[in-house]
Amino acid sequence: MRKLNVRFLIWLLVATAILVGGLWGVHYLQHDRIAAALLWQAETARQENRLDQAAQHYERYLEFRPNDSRAVLAFADMLEEEMNRQPLATRQPRKIVFLLERVLELEPDRDDVRRRVVNHYLLPRLRRYKDAEAHLDILQRKSPEDGSLWQQRAICQEQTGQYLAAAESLEQAIRFPPDQVRSHELLARLLRRRLNRAQRADEVIAQMVRNHPDSPEAYLARARYRMEFNLGDFADDARQAISLAPENPEAILLYARSLQLAGKVEEAKRQLEEGIRRHPQDARMYRHLAWIEYFAKRLDSARQWLQAGIIACPEAHELQTALAELLIQGKMFDQVQKIVDDLKSRGVREERIKYLIARIAVEQGHWTDAVQQLERLRAESRTDPELAIQVHIVLAQCFKQLGDSERQADSLRRVLEMDAQSLPARLGLAALHANAGRLNEAIKEYEQILHLPSVPDHVPLELARLMIRRKIRNRADATPWADIEKLIAQAEQRRPNAVDAWLVRSEFLLARQRANDALALLAANVPASKEPRAWIQYAHCAEIVDRSGPDILDQAQRVLGDLPELRLKRAAILLQRSPLTARGIVAALEKAPAEWTADQRHQLWQGLAELYLVMQDDASARRLLRQLAQERPHDLHCRVLLAESAIQDGQLD
Repeated sequence: MRKLNVRFLIWLLVATAILVGGLWGVHYLQHDRIAAALLWQAETARQENRLDQAAQHYERYLEFRPNDSRAVLAFADMLEEEMNRQPLATRQPRKIVFLLERVLELEPDRDDVRRRVVNHYLLPRLRRYKDAEAHLDILQRKSPEDGSLWQQRAICQEQTGQYLAAAESLEQAIRFPPDQVRSHELLARLLRRRLNRAQRADEVIAQMVRNHPDSPEAYLARARYRMEFNLGDFADDARQAISLAPENPEAILLYARSLQLAGKVEEAKRQLEEGIRRHPQDARMYRHLAWIEYFAKRLDSARQWLQAGIIACPEAHELQTALAELLIQGKMFDQVQKIVDDLKSRGVREERIKYLIARIAVEQGHWTDAVQQLERLRAESRTDPELAIQVHIVLAQCFKQLGDSERQADSLRRVLEMDAQSLPARLGLAALHANAGRLNEAIKEYEQILHLPSVPDHVPLELARLMIRRKIRNRADATPWADIEKLIAQAEQRRPNAVDAWLVRSEFLLARQRANDALALLAANVPASKEPRAWIQYAHCAEIVDRSGPDILDQAQRVLGDLPELRLKRAAILLQRSPLTARGIVAALEKAPAEWTADQRHQLWQGLAELYLVMQDDASARRLLRQLAQERPHDLHCRVLLAESAIQDGQLD
């Protein structure tokens, strides 16, 4: 039997141990060197603003050193700085939160990091309110008199339906600094909106101003509160805020808005231009100026302000989106595509890109394609209320073009569920009711619109027009004529030479049996006008006074050219005179000139078809409606008219 060489075995084990130890030492030194090199590369890339490369180096470094809380925090800081340049609704903090939570695992006493985690959980892209509350529990055990923590807890409670608890938290928040003004504002809004305690809400706002009489933020908060709940003029608050803080951008914007509402548009523009001089990187200034120019129909100037804003605020994606909207309306689709490509390269949310593409389809008249795109986008935009509102407003526009009034109304009501003060939605519903002959509902909508901020000039006139129609339809209507005349007078005072003002005034005079006065008013104003509706009203009034309506329409055709509106008015006058005589003349009006657009041709066909139905010439009506349905296969209103005509005539096939 062979004997074991113990001495050799011992030497072998010692040599192996030395070798393994040496290898481990070499590996340890190399591991440290690689980790140190990766950290150096990450920090260098960050300093040189090569953030993508810095992120890669941080990721690799943390594979070597996962417990280096300083590096984890540095990585989170870098990502947070990059995210903070993005619009609030587009910020995606998941990776940042993961890193900050890791820091808290390693250093649970870092309250500064915990507060940052709470802030991120409250962002629109996360909304993890229960997780935020868990961190707030820890923070408030150490800082029970920190008003900002009570404020954040109230936000979490309100968003999870705990309205009474949220009110109690805000009652605590208004007692403690640092942001008591904001806490008062949040409490008042919660009391009014969620708990129906308007009196207590007003008391909270009054208390806020009493406690902070020298704070411009207090007056700004009261102005926002008054605007949101239609509680009267906020001009005094705007003046007080701007006097206390003439360079405060919020005060400048609010004061400009108050000037605009008072009809001092040029002064509002000067205020905003001064705001841009003081705050050249505040995108809101450019956007507000652009919208003032847009509503004044100075589209080139609006585009110039938006373009200036994009240069000054390259990260303000909302300016590019607004510019794209204007370019789409101007049918400058090539320029829009450049903006879309730029937004994609900047990582703007896909839903925003899809919305702009759908808007192009709308402007090109591809209604069905647009509806399909917007219906898909409706589900994707639920986490972005501003975009969801825009999607539903454009959907309503598409359904209007397709003749689907039920789905149009549904889209507008969805907007009002998200924003009860949405002016486009309220105007759309009012017009929808008016076109359907539901005058009471339309008047009710316009009366609500009058209490909204930034009411367009035409709203009082449209309300007066509907009230006139209701009194003509129902002589027992109790609305005093003096109230209607007051609405007209107010509009005339704001814009004395506006076409709508003297048109509604003429309707008022006609309804009051003063046709000669109405004709004199129109004769003094219409000949210089290029508005077809003005000439149509002139012809209508002339026909009532001395049966010279067709002569006025001949004059209108010489001034405006051959338009479908003028042909339809001529047919209506002839029909009113004699249905039998009108039949042959109306048929001659069907042939559209070659230079007319498809929309003009369709407008003529639909109008004449409806007149044929009044004349009980169902065959001619169906012939025109079939032509219209062939060119507009998705026009629901046209197909309904066609079906009703066929049913009445017994042609069920």
